[in-house]
Amino acid sequence: MQASRRLTAGIGIFAVLVTLVVTGPVTAAGVPLRYVDIVFDTVDVTRDVPYGEAVTWNGTPVTLRADVYEPRGDPATNRRAVVLVHGGGFAVGAGLYAGRGVTVRGSTFVSNSTIGRGSALYLADATTTAANCIVWGNSDEQIAGSGTISWSSVHGNYPGEGNIDADPRFIDPANGDYRLGDGSPCIDAGNNSLVPPESEFDLDGNPRFVNDFGMPDMGDGTAPIVDMGCYEFQSSSTGLNLRVRTSCPGGGPARFGWANASPDRTAVLLLSPQTGRVRIPNRYPCAGTELGLASTGLRIAWQGRNDAGGGRVLNATAPPGACGQFVQLLDVSTCNVSEVVPIE
Repeated sequence: MQASRRLTAGIGIFAVLVTLVVTGPVTAAGVPLRYVDIVFDTVDVTRDVPYGEAVTWNGTPVTLRADVYEPRGDPATNRRAVVLVHGGGFAVGAGLYAGRGVTVRGSTFVSNSTIGRGSALYLADATTTAANCIVWGNSDEQIAGSGTISWSSVHGNYPGEGNIDADPRFIDPANGDYRLGDGSPCIDAGNNSLVPPESEFDLDGNPRFVNDFGMPDMGDGTAPIVDMGCYEFQSSSTGLNLRVRTSCPGGGPARFGWANASPDRTAVLLLSPQTGRVRIPNRYPCAGTELGLASTGLRIAWQGRNDAGGGRVLNATAPPGACGQFVQLLDVSTCNVSEVVPIE
């Protein structure tokens, strides 16, 4: 994420203070790096920076202002920021009002609300962009404005290259833990080329670009692929994980990917218009295995072999009629099935 004296960008999570965090891990030579240890012990403060609007009880608009703290003497122009703001009562941009030319990267916007437009993020004009973000669990019309957002997970969907509408599976959102959990569709789903050079660590000070061998690479770039959001998953997911990226509602380019299947063994991708419960008939392999799809309209969309790592990524064309249907993967060697995934 980028930050300057004019505006900061970051997580939209509750409070009234804008704080720039510049700490980092200590190297073996004892030289501190950013985002865990203190690197700069003095800061410059810019007071009363406008960052949104609120409306009083009688309808009078009020400009909301915050103080911006920046490390003194830091030569970096791109660095991570934490933005703690109000959770409601805004006219626009409760999570973040991103002005002209602002770039937002690798951020998580949750639990924001507004009485106007853009409860999580307001993108002021076409020069304002956001990517590799998570926008989830905010009030209606989470994103507003004329900017662009891409390679992000947006609750309720949002047009843009690489965007998905998939539950991030936060570890404990009720208690403010927005780290990605096992099998999160946001893992390995971002765009490597959109990560600023200075963003080699996540908000916990852990390294970015950690490959989850239990998840398919559904993002863009050469593995390891960056995660969406402000935290990078640091382990490998368990279970048979199927993920879908499509161009719905109109159909078009689609990508189906999975991991943790049997290496170099047969897999079957099943498609149905509805979810349900049906068992595979006796005359077929894995007879008796229960699927989470409805029997009416159930068909095989693809059958082939997993790669040597137990996964596969298929690039295909999804017809408009496939949008709104559901897919599930069957690993024929073990008869394990993935969760049911919507095509949307």
